Amino acid sequence: MQPQSRAGSISNQPVAPVYRIDDLVVDLGRISVTRAGETLALPKLSFDLLVALIEVAPRIVSPDELMDRVWPGLVVSPETVSQRIKLLRDSLGDDSKSPRYVTGVRGRGYRLLPDVVRLDGEGVAAEAIVAVPAAAGKRWRFLLPVLTLALVAAAGAWLLLDRGRETDPGDEETPNASLPVRSVAVLAFKDRGGAEGTDILAEGIPETVLHQLARFPGLTVIARGSSFAFQDRHEDLRVIGRKLNVRYLLEGSVQTDGQSLRVTSSLVDAETGARVWSMQFDRAPQDVFAMQDEIAIEVARAMRITLDAGAGAVAGQQQGATENYDAYFAFLRGRALLASLRVTDLPAAIESLKASIRHDPRFGAAYVLLARARVALAEQAPANEREQNFPAVVGEAMDLLDKAIALAPHNGEAFVERGYLNIYFDLAAADADLRRGLELAPNYPRAYEGLATVLFQSAARRREALEMIERARRLDPLEPRLDVIKATYLLFGPAERTQAAQLLESVLQRDPLYVPVLLRLSEVYWMMPGKHAESLKLAEQAVALDPGNALAWRQLATCYMDVGDIAAAESALRSIAEQPPYGWLSLHLLRKDWRKAGEAAYAMIAEGPPHPWLESGISRAIRMHARTTGEYRRAIETLEDWAAVSWEGDEPLLLGQLDQGIGVAGLADLLMTTGHEVRARALAEALLADAEMQISRYGRGEIWLNDGRAMALGLLGRPEDAMAILQRQASFGVYIHKWQFLIDGEPAFEPLLKRPDFRALLADVRANAAQERERLDRMRRDGLVPNRG
Repeated sequence: MQPQSRAGSISNQPVAPVYRIDDLVVDLGRISVTRAGETLALPKLSFDLLVALIEVAPRIVSPDELMDRVWPGLVVSPETVSQRIKLLRDSLGDDSKSPRYVTGVRGRGYRLLPDVVRLDGEGVAAEAIVAVPAAAGKRWRFLLPVLTLALVAAAGAWLLLDRGRETDPGDEETPNASLPVRSVAVLAFKDRGGAEGTDILAEGIPETVLHQLARFPGLTVIARGSSFAFQDRHEDLRVIGRKLNVRYLLEGSVQTDGQSLRVTSSLVDAETGARVWSMQFDRAPQDVFAMQDEIAIEVARAMRITLDAGAGAVAGQQQGATENYDAYFAFLRGRALLASLRVTDLPAAIESLKASIRHDPRFGAAYVLLARARVALAEQAPANEREQNFPAVVGEAMDLLDKAIALAPHNGEAFVERGYLNIYFDLAAADADLRRGLELAPNYPRAYEGLATVLFQSAARRREALEMIERARRLDPLEPRLDVIKATYLLFGPAERTQAAQLLESVLQRDPLYVPVLLRLSEVYWMMPGKHAESLKLAEQAVALDPGNALAWRQLATCYMDVGDIAAAESALRSIAEQPPYGWLSLHLLRKDWRKAGEAAYAMIAEGPPHPWLESGISRAIRMHARTTGEYRRAIETLEDWAAVSWEGDEPLLLGQLDQGIGVAGLADLLMTTGHEVRARALAEALLADAEMQISRYGRGEIWLNDGRAMALGLLGRPEDAMAILQRQASFGVYIHKWQFLIDGEPAFEPLLKRPDFRALLADVRANAAQERERLDRMRRDGLVPNRG
């Protein structure tokens, strides 16, 4: 069928409806709610929730259906729905005990109490609202990576695993600049109903077209996560184009009765709202492959994209594809289950992908997703089971990916997935795989994200890492996880705390219930003067939203320890299901129980790379344990291995680039204590030279290296220089947290104890801790944080 050109106009678009609910007027076009002419301030997600209740009125809507309507494609808990209902009621001035607008029906869900009336353009009642069918099927997104990747894992594994998240496509204003011409977003097609599985085709077809378009050289194609975020939101296509920063949008619909398949699609110019091209297919389901190819090619033609370089890869020759309909449909089902972000869906996803491979053993793309699903499931196993089985699962996943690459040597996604797994074992191999994947799939944001992780392991390449994550953000502009990762790199690289905080604050404004941003912003505030109590409040919000998040509880415990509330810190630590050694390290240090602290530190190192911010505590614990027990050899050997220090005679080689130098300085302290002065001084000098190189040549923030530098200067007998560094750290606000482990009682600073300026510094940090404790007490009295302990 030849495409039919239809020049559209925005004036032909339907007018957004206006509804009356009792004394409320809800205008979907203006996204406003008014009462007696006064506008009520509703957050975006609260407005969306009200609209969802309107659309199903007068019937009851279950929490599951609300999840599908308001948070399409995302995993949110019933608690999130109930919290959002509460926020909606608060905005409307409604009372749950005596509701006027929204009522809850125990065990069933929620509904609007008043009649809903649709108004015409003059504000006159045009029609009463009757119930509409529930949303058909679930809405999915690709599973986020669950690999515990080097620094990113150390900075917080929650960056890579969403829990209870909700996302808003964004409300910020977009500059009125020209949209890039060679850019397109494929929106989720509408499910017009019919036979079972139509919902899967309605998402599978546009996603496949998206991947095909992504193979055309020079064409920017927005990732599924952002382009599908507008599903069922009824936004003006010109607004969507601005938010995604693309010139063209492909929309469509799917309907099937099992015997025939109807697919319509239209290409819209997002600058004008006009339809550039549209077409309709009525074919057998088995013809879906040719149909997808034709849509991709016609879209490229309509955009005046040169077809010579890309059409061959699209027209029936897509790498890793299949022409077996049963294999394709099982693949789509498995992909949807994998994308649900529900751990309980992973076994079914694996079975569907296995079925796909049984139908077509040469279907390379199915091997790729099966590898990802198996690793994802293994990541969610209990700690002891995960430790025992995970290496074997990764090996099996590697075999699947090698098979996929053998079947389809130009399948970029297979190389990217193998690159992710190689990060566990071989950074060079990971770098090579990810770069090859980018050559083959230049519009794949997951590839840029993985490469950023690899690059960040080198102090010399952290600027490149920021560039890579920025490219991923351009391809997936509405994905909040990428904003959080960029903020992490800004923080741990150049130490741009203010910039990181501003980026995270913008994410929090869009999505106040997104746990990863709550945690990362809590950590950033933890490092900023005058923000400690606010940091604690954010950590409390994170554990309230995700009570099973061990990292959130640990951050909360750390915040309580820094203000001296030991009872609250211990209460937080006891809330962690699997009691890890790191949970108690700081408490043992605060109590000066050096034996327990040291054993906890040794256990942490044995388990794997600890959190970078625990470096000071681990170094202190091991050294004080040695001083208490006399086990200096054990301590020295452990610190040499952990801090990546090797020797050529008495000349040290420093191999660790992600640490803060505190472990190296601690090793120098032990060497000095045990009479190895030559090695100790050489190590301290090497640490100072390495820190200077990282700061001046590679742009690493000195805030991360100054504590180790100050310790080295103290050991070298340069108290004036050491004091200057410490005062500079204090000016950055570093000693508002963990000052007990950084300066108070630090053996390397014994030569400074008699100095008035050092004693004044200690007095200042203690006074600050007391002041933050007072702020915490006020927040408790005001009911902003719970009273723990």
